[in-house]
Amino acid sequence: MIARLGDVFRTAHSYMHFRPMLFGNLGEVAHSAGLKKEVDREYTKPHRGGRVGVVSSLVRLMYYSVDYVVGYWLKVKSQIRITRLVIFDRYYTDVICDSRRSRIFLNYRFLYWFGRVFIPRLDYNILLTAQTETILERKQELTREGIEMINEKIDYLAGKRGYKRVMNEATASEAVTEILEWVFAEQHKRNMKRIV
Repeated sequence: MIARLGDVFRTAHSYMHFRPMLFGNLGEVAHSAGLKKEVDREYTKPHRGGRVGVVSSLVRLMYYSVDYVVGYWLKVKSQIRITRLVIFDRYYTDVICDSRRSRIFLNYRFLYWFGRVFIPRLDYNILLTAQTETILERKQELTREGIEMINEKIDYLAGKRGYKRVMNEATASEAVTEILEWVFAEQHKRNMKRIV
């Protein structure tokens, strides 16, 4: 996407993964504080953690939420003020769609509304997915049931304002084209509203 956005954004952009990362990984922080004896660092298996209860899920949600809010003001806002583009690979959307990865096992509808109230919004949220069979070929660590659960949540979000589902069944270039066409069309609508 950056390459397609041209010379200006090729240098005037920042890339962040799941969150601003103002605070470290929750497991590492708990380990440093002496609350946890060992840390699972097998990051190549994002769904390795077992299911946790409501209390643990809420603690994780609060921890990440503080990172999103404070991190937005300290790390993101300062960059977008100077006409820089900030791209997140996953952001809070991943908490809603893939609870096994973040280990926040709360109802996805609740997580969506919580995010609307408390989490700084991105201008454009891309829900990149594919058919179950396609994903099974690409990501062996996921099960059919897991993929279908994620896609169900993506379907839910796709109907919300500011979200765009993109089916990545062909080449990456085609998916990028669809994403950029949508972003430019939405940005044009915003710009026209400012002019009128």
